[in-house]
Amino acid sequence: MARKKFFYNRVYNAKRNIITFVVVGLCVIGIIVCFLVVSNYKNRQNNPQEVNVLNLKQEVMVEVNENLEKDAFFYDSNDIDYSLVNIEYPSNYSTNAPGRFTVTIKYNGESATSNVIVVDTTKPNLEVKDVTITEGESYSVNNFVSNCTDNSNNNCIISFYKDALDEDGNTINFAGYRAHGTYAIRVSAKDESGNEIVKNALLVIKSKTDNTPTTPVTPIKADCKYGNNEYDTSKYILAVSISANNCAISLDLYKDSMITSTINKIMETETLRIKKDTDALKLNGRFTLNRQIAAIFNNDGTGLVGYELSMNVNITSNGETKNIVSYKINTEGKRVFSSNPYNLSE
Repeated sequence: MARKKFFYNRVYNAKRNIITFVVVGLCVIGIIVCFLVVSNYKNRQNNPQEVNVLNLKQEVMVEVNENLEKDAFFYDSNDIDYSLVNIEYPSNYSTNAPGRFTVTIKYNGESATSNVIVVDTTKPNLEVKDVTITEGESYSVNNFVSNCTDNSNNNCIISFYKDALDEDGNTINFAGYRAHGTYAIRVSAKDESGNEIVKNALLVIKSKTDNTPTTPVTPIKADCKYGNNEYDTSKYILAVSISANNCAISLDLYKDSMITSTINKIMETETLRIKKDTDALKLNGRFTLNRQIAAIFNNDGTGLVGYELSMNVNITSNGETKNIVSYKINTEGKRVFSSNPYNLSE
């Protein structure tokens, strides 16, 4: 009996005490959790605008030398009192050149971070003019430029277009014309971000013996090896022209990496540009971007003329998908819309 009593007092009672402590501890934890939940709920009822901080964009894009407004950081900006929004920028923040910066946004007692991405997706504005010289005189690419400006406020990088090809894919040397005649010249202007615009001008080289070039020799060929560069303009919009002298080039070159580098660069730049524009719409949902590059052949189907770039953006929200924009890019770098319900800029 003594052993049984000892076991009961020392073991059984110990187990009962442990169980009691566990139950009491769980009750205390439950009371604390309930208190926190109720307090948080009352807090949000008393300060409903605090939840807007949770709807902050993780990143915001802004074009070089453009101002960034406070509302750009919020998806739903209708209920925000912007007089209470404070944005702390790092000391090195600037929109003068492309870059990435982390900013701290404080609103109604809450604090969160977002990233500002400064991009340059704008081509320079280039104006060209025709040039007339006499045989033996020299010329440079700057002779063909009337004016060139860029949104970066830096000087344009001017050169003869380096991607123009003859029929067999050889680079055309626009700086090498010397004989009497009229020549089609292609002038390129780039900015420091690589955005490029190409425009056409004429070079007239007059004869030394006859200063009135009546029927000047022209490099426009009538017997193109792969046909001329005429294509179906009702079906295609040319973004990049690779033909020269009215002639298409060999179809075998349409996948050549040197030839496709320009259209690929335009596509990547336009991707940044459309992302920046759709972000500014402040729409909640899942965006889908479809990009397509198509080779453009001449009407005879015997030669390559250039490339077309198509862009299409949709948004899916609450199980419904709708179009944001559909367009193609022309040789001026402008958008040609087939659908633009949100009135995005060209």
